[in-house]
Amino acid sequence: MNYTRQVHGESHVYPVPPGLHELVNDITREVLRHQPEDIVKFISKYLDSLLRIRNAMHVAVKFRAEIVDESTKFLNHFLICGYSPDDLDEAATTIQSLWRGFLGRRKYVEELDRKKWEAEGVDDVIRAIAEELNVKLEDLLDAANVIQEFFIEFLENALKGKLK
Repeated sequence: MNYTRQVHGESHVYPVPPGLHELVNDITREVLRHQPEDIVKFISKYLDSLLRIRNAMHVAVKFRAEIVDESTKFLNHFLICGYSPDDLDEAATTIQSLWRGFLGRRKYVEELDRKKWEAEGVDDVIRAIAEELNVKLEDLLDAANVIQEFFIEFLENALKGKLK
């Protein structure tokens, strides 16, 4: 007779689903490692994170499959056009090099702008406006100078009595 049935007096013993032993072992290990004060809350968060990881893995696998499919189509197109795999590899290396150079130059220019703004004492409000409008400091200062010139002209005309 089954030991579980003898101890509990059950007439039916339910089969253990695959993976349950591993899951219980993982939960036990994490509870022992972290020694949480609220074990139920800890296990809930742990299981929630496992679900999020599993869902993210599904998305990643689908995304990878789409990339492989599109890459295969892309590669086949160029092979049909007469390019060799070596030509494509060389082109990819060149494109990667140019892209990295572009990113490096952009970061360098942003750093120069930041230092220039600090040196000129541009306050955070002006910096935030320029960043939001995606405008360089020089363009922003030029616009400010034009506005100042028109305002000075307006004041001069107002003082001369030309404005009614």
